[in-house]
Amino acid sequence: PTREDAMREYARIWTLLGGRQIEDLVELPLINDPEVLDTLDVFSEAVTPSFFFDEHLLSLVVCRLVSLSLEYGNCDASCFAYVLLSRVAGPRFGDFQFGFRFGQLGYDLVEQRGLKRFEAKTYLCFSIFSVRWMKPVQACRDLLRRAFAAANRLGDIPYAAYACNSMNSDLLFAGEPLPEAQAEAERGLAYVERMHFGLVIDFIATQLALIR
Repeated sequence: PTREDAMREYARIWTLLGGRQIEDLVELPLINDPEVLDTLDVFSEAVTPSFFFDEHLLSLVVCRLVSLSLEYGNCDASCFAYVLLSRVAGPRFGDFQFGFRFGQLGYDLVEQRGLKRFEAKTYLCFSIFSVRWMKPVQACRDLLRRAFAAANRLGDIPYAAYACNSMNSDLLFAGEPLPEAQAEAERGLAYVERMHFGLVIDFIATQLALIR
C-alpha cells in the first residue's frame, strides 16, 4: 500500500469515532460474529511481519484493526490494536496524545474487561509505543515485567524476548548504573539463548557490548 492508502484508513478512524470519547470505547459490546473475529485474528498475525517489511503496510493493518473494532465492538485483538495505534498515530501522523489515549484504552480493556489473550503483546506495546513517549521512561518497567510474565504464561516467547531487549533500552535511556544494566542484559541474553531466538540474541548481544 501507499502512504495515501494508510492515511485514508487512519482518517476513517476519526470518522468512525464520531462524537464519542476514546475513553468511552472500553464499554463497547463484545464482538460475537465469528467472521469478524477471524478477520481480526488474521490482521493481528500480520502485524509483526509488517513491522519488518513495510511501514505503510503496518499502518494500514493497524488502522484496519482499529476500524473493525470501532464498527463491530471489542475483542481480545482490539486491545492489541488500540495500543498499536499509538505506534502509528504518533510517529507517523504526529498525533501523540491521540495515540496515547488509544494505548490507554487497550490497556484498560485488558484490565477492566478481562480480555487476556493478547495480554503480553498489549502490555509490551503499551510500554514501548505509548508510555515511553508520554511519561518518564521509568514508568515502562513494571509494564515490561508484566509483559514478560504474561508472555511466559501464555507461551508467547517472541514477546517475552522483546520485553528483555526493551528493558535494556529503558535502563540505558534512563542512565541507570551500568553494572545494573549489564546484569539485566546478561539475564535477558541467557533467556533468549535458551529460546534460540536469533533476532533478539543479536539485539541483546549488541546492547551488552555497548554496556561493557
